[in-house]
Amino acid sequence: MMEYEEGDMVEFINQAYDGMNLHGLTGEVVEIYDATTIGVDWQTQLYDGGVRGHDCEGRGTEGQCWRVPISYVKKVNALITDWRGKIKNENSNL
Repeated sequence: MMEYEEGDMVEFINQAYDGMNLHGLTGEVVEIYDATTIGVDWQTQLYDGGVRGHDCEGRGTEGQCWRVPISYVKKVNALITDWRGKIKNENSNL
């Protein structure tokens, strides 16, 4: 069973992956690439020594995405709001 879903917020907990230094960045999962890899929109333009981010085949923002192993990220809490913008409990029903 995959522990991540599209829309989850994650933090990169390793130093770097595949030429990109992502340490400490947070972003939104925009793609489940395979059983061990997710695509994340890191919400910042990525550029590291000539390597640029991409858009996860149109699922995220151009230049802000990078696919990473799920073992290199952890879920982080994000404020969840209802349609009125009111913060709600993650376990509450609307």
